[in-house]
Amino acid sequence: MTSPLVLPPDYTPAFNVLEELPPYSAGIEIHSMDSRKREFEVKIEIANKKNNYNVGDIICGLIKFCPPKPVKISSVHAIIEGGESTKQNGWLYNRLLNKHIKLAYYIVPSIPEDMIAVPGNIYTFPFTLQIPELLQFDYCKDNTIEHLRIPPSLGSRTGLDIPEINVQNKAAIITYHLGACIKIDVPKGSLVNNKYQAFSVIPIIPSYSLTTKDVNRVKDHPYNKKAPLKKSGVFKKSQSGSLDLKLDKVLAYPITSDKQVFVPLTVTLGDVNEAILASLQALRISMKIVAHTSFTSQQSVSPTLNDSNTNLSILKEVPETFTQKFKLPNYTPTATTWLPNYSNDTYAAHFDVPFVLPAVRQLVPSFESCLISRSYTLSVTIHFKHGDSWSIEVPINLVNSLDSYSIAPYSETFGLDPISAPTYTDDSSEVSNSITVQLQRKMQEQNIIGSNEDVMPDELFSRPTGLP
Repeated sequence: MTSPLVLPPDYTPAFNVLEELPPYSAGIEIHSMDSRKREFEVKIEIANKKNNYNVGDIICGLIKFCPPKPVKISSVHAIIEGGESTKQNGWLYNRLLNKHIKLAYYIVPSIPEDMIAVPGNIYTFPFTLQIPELLQFDYCKDNTIEHLRIPPSLGSRTGLDIPEINVQNKAAIITYHLGACIKIDVPKGSLVNNKYQAFSVIPIIPSYSLTTKDVNRVKDHPYNKKAPLKKSGVFKKSQSGSLDLKLDKVLAYPITSDKQVFVPLTVTLGDVNEAILASLQALRISMKIVAHTSFTSQQSVSPTLNDSNTNLSILKEVPETFTQKFKLPNYTPTATTWLPNYSNDTYAAHFDVPFVLPAVRQLVPSFESCLISRSYTLSVTIHFKHGDSWSIEVPINLVNSLDSYSIAPYSETFGLDPISAPTYTDDSSEVSNSITVQLQRKMQEQNIIGSNEDVMPDELFSRPTGLP
């Protein structure tokens, strides 16, 4: 025989009632409007707003709906999408090309089947979306591995003209937005609008590791410039002489860091009069970042062996390229010391030039997509007294951060140690602990250089006005 359950004196009868789980709720809320004036139909409120979003970032918020008339809600959707747009001006017409990018898609669950939305109320639906690491694998028809990465936002969306962030003539644009769509039931065959939509622009600057192409651009470049001395300035009476400008190789510079980097520059003169060197003092060293934006407005064509009608002019089309130059602060050396090398009869001067990227929105990480690519070069000019000036321009890479969020779609990446100011050996002839040496060591370890050298529907959302 089982004895009855005896509760402690401080227990109330409510504790003897079996607690049941509440019915599942999707977080849908209904509130009365504060005023009779309806200010919007659909609005997106992002709870965790950021200036720039990265791969892997989660965006959560609310979709708010104020119906203009009684409607039956059938489904509520949220999506992150965007597009690439290119434009090439022609003599008779402009060539335009758009490519749609789908990133993430969400359906609000458990919408009541008999849910009727009426005017005067605000219906709130929560959503959560995550920016993926890669694009869908069928995005690039040419199966180019670099094109699986999400390209960064570039320029302002169609309908807006913001010169400080646009490529010339708005010829190349990449934009993203967060969209909300509320579908309603309408009679079959009815011409009445069956969905209400809203869009909010979101900038995406992904943080990827360097691609193999990025590494090879730096690896394969000599990073020096040799030329005979011009007979001008202090060299006006010289009969011969040679010049060698050399920069140390750096794999990448981060656009999100305001830390000062030092760019080692070595100037070597050969077959010059030693008496001239005393008056050869550097006045200043100027630098600029040159952004090269290449784009095409023609779809690529893959001809078959039996296709004699293929337009080969499209196959051979060279992408158009626009350049933008960004000046960096000038550097004034305190002194110029020419050190002799008697073994080859040369004199060399070494400069550690401080380097800080300007905080401008046009500078995005180096990338390559199906329609658009962005690469960079660094131009360094050293100005001397008496009007002499020598320049060198080398390829560089820009990344979002030295600590990349993703190496996909590659299996390994190149570790980038934090940037440090250079320190010198006893003879002050070379950098011993600069970022250059650290990166070269990483590349040597990976045999890069020698030791000495879910499915989203296409038609759910209408393209928003003014967005690609």
